[in-house]
Amino acid sequence: MGFFGSKFKWKRGCTAGMAIADICLKLIFMSDNKHNKGKQDDIRVDANDPSEVEYLHRKFPDKSHAEIKEAIKQAGPLRADIIALLNGK
Repeated sequence: MGFFGSKFKWKRGCTAGMAIADICLKLIFMSDNKHNKGKQDDIRVDANDPSEVEYLHRKFPDKSHAEIKEAIKQAGPLRADIIALLNGK
């Protein structure tokens, strides 16, 4: 059994390095599945996701969408840090 288990099938002409690079690219560039929510999704905010910006806008109606995006840029992706910044703490 190899690194990927016995179910992993090599494509013809595919080297181990190519297969690992392909898997890494799929992990990095896969779209966010909104139905697959977990702790990581709860603690982070994606400024490029309009639904997440809108959620924060509903929590802070006195802040514009641009102000919320700027807060995400300043505080980083962690939700707790963004909320603390928006609360003025």
